[in-house]
Amino acid sequence: MSSATTTSADEFPTTMAGFGYHFNEQGELRSREGEKFVFEVRKGDVQYNQKHYEALGERITEYVYEILEKECSLIRAAIPVDAGDGEPESCVYHSEDLETNDGRLMVLINGSGVVRAGQWARRLIINENLASGTQIPYIKRAMGGGCSVLVLNTNENFVVRDGKFVNIRGSGTPEEHAHYVFEHVVAKSPAREVFVVGHSYGGNIVISLAMQQGVAYSRITKVALTDSSHSLYSLAPEGVDVDIGKWMAERTVNWVTSEAKVGTVVERHDGLRTLSAGVMVHEKTSHTAFDGVFDFFADDTWQPPKPCGAPDKSDSERTPKEDPVVEAPPLAKDAEEPSVEVSVAAMSLEEPPVKEPCAEEPSVKEPCAEEPPIKEPSAEEPPIKESPVQEDVST
Repeated sequence: MSSATTTSADEFPTTMAGFGYHFNEQGELRSREGEKFVFEVRKGDVQYNQKHYEALGERITEYVYEILEKECSLIRAAIPVDAGDGEPESCVYHSEDLETNDGRLMVLINGSGVVRAGQWARRLIINENLASGTQIPYIKRAMGGGCSVLVLNTNENFVVRDGKFVNIRGSGTPEEHAHYVFEHVVAKSPAREVFVVGHSYGGNIVISLAMQQGVAYSRITKVALTDSSHSLYSLAPEGVDVDIGKWMAERTVNWVTSEAKVGTVVERHDGLRTLSAGVMVHEKTSHTAFDGVFDFFADDTWQPPKPCGAPDKSDSERTPKEDPVVEAPPLAKDAEEPSVEVSVAAMSLEEPPVKEPCAEEPSVKEPCAEEPPIKEPSAEEPPIKESPVQEDVST
């Protein structure tokens, strides 16, 4: 039997240093020799190399958790909130003022797959930097503007015990996790405004929350989506006695993959306002839409788009024709596409003084529309195999 078929997680190091990697001052993953990540550690042994990559990813998850606690000063809270001794647990992270800040609360929801709390895309963390692949810039800027913050962990749904999968109570699926957290954690916040940022499958989760007609339906005031994977059908579900499409349209902007300049209106047909994220790579949209998202949250004059067929005075500002829906190509580890590289240490010091989510100065933004973007895999599927050329197709 080959070594590739007998490899277990126990064979790999338990620290990033053990793998021979660290994050430099620019938040880039580098080897001891200063080289970028290399996927093929055993020539021709794809299975071993994949497992090696996944094991390194687990160490990166722990590293991001450490940043959330030490640099962002977030509190790790167990889910379920009343977990008994030995009961399987997940967790969320929130700012210390979650239950006392009566201003604004920002809730961050990642996509599906291997990513955990604080991450947008593992492959960006590994191949580019922490600034583009994590939620750290969002957290620091929101807190710097006086917002409380809550980071969901929608993909941690089970633990393995004695070789069996055991679901975590309140977190058996991404949707269940989000609903549980809103009912048991967000419900304790006195915030007058609740903002949500959802990437990819995070858009589906927001729609699911609205369908429950609970805390989320009554409390969420604005939703910023980055290349949401929801479908037009999901905005008009059967058997629901509220107009989900209208609820979403009244509070949502979706930044999608597009070659147009960031912020350009993109014509879609689901009633949501849709803007270009200025990039054709799905995973990068949260990073490139960063300033636009905070401008949207700070804009007290924002109005939802008019219903389909209604005259629109802003036609002159729209792009002359509909953006083509082009699937983002897989990002090679040595891709030349530029991205903004931000030092983790500098995030709290050098962030541009753009309007904060809690800033009083309004900025006039454009109305809305949207696309049915790239479809995410089922949230309950096992993580898709990754490589430096096609690392995370799920983000």
